[in-house]
Amino acid sequence: MIRQNDRNLLFKSLKKMDEIYRSGDVLLKNAIENTFIFSLDNSTAFCTEEYRKVIFSHISQDLQRIYAKQIYSHGI
Repeated sequence: MIRQNDRNLLFKSLKKMDEIYRSGDVLLKNAIENTFIFSLDNSTAFCTEEYRKVIFSHISQDLQRIYAKQIYSHGI
């Protein structure tokens, strides 16, 4: 969706991911944090800065914090 610039489907998917995350149990939250959030960096690596900002503006604040924690923890 990101590479194909399918913003409508992408934004619907990001909203659904947030809903699943908020209503999920600990195991589901861990799965989202360890797969979806971790893969965002690779998925957006070749996007323009503007498109990357648009994508992240559609991710909930909770998931943005988790993303920042994962990316900036430097393996700690």
